[in-house]
Amino acid sequence: MVTAAELDREIQSSYDLAVTCVDAVGSNATSLTGSALISVRVDDLNDRAPDFRSRVLRARVTENRPAGTTVTVVRATDDDDGRNAEVRYRLLADSGSDFRLDATSGLLTTRRSFDREREETVNITVVAVDRGDPPLSSTAVVIVSIVDTDDEVAPMLFT
Repeated sequence: MVTAAELDREIQSSYDLAVTCVDAVGSNATSLTGSALISVRVDDLNDRAPDFRSRVLRARVTENRPAGTTVTVVRATDDDDGRNAEVRYRLLADSGSDFRLDATSGLLTTRRSFDREREETVNITVVAVDRGDPPLSSTAVVIVSIVDTDDEVAPMLFT
C-alpha cells in the first residue's frame, strides 16, 4: 500500500481504510473476496517550530520592586506531537542578566530592582525551542516598560 499524496499529521493524524481483495478479475462466479478494516496512524515529524502568539510581547514592572518580581509569562505552542511539541524557553545571551526565565513554565522574573529615572524600557529576546530531533526554535521580543512611582523627594522650601 502506498499513499497518493504526502501525509501531514497536523492536518489528519489517522485514517481508517476499508480494503477488499478479489482473487479474480471480471464476473467469474467462483471469485473469492475478503475484506478488512485497516487503521493507519501517521507518525509525527518535527516539522513545526514553536509559535508565539505575537513576535513582540509587552510587559510592565514597577520600579523599585525587589529581585524576583514577576514580569510576565511567555508562552509558545507547537502543533507537533510528543517530544516534538514540548517547548523550553531561554533568554538570548545579549538580553543581559537583568531577568530570569524559567525554562519550562516561561515565567519571566527580575534579577534586580529597576529605576524608571535611569531606564524607561528594557528589550529582551526570548527563544522557544522544541525537543524534537533536530530541534526547531522561534524568537519573540519582550518590551518591558518600567512603571514610575513617586520616589523623588520634593525639594524643601525655606522661608
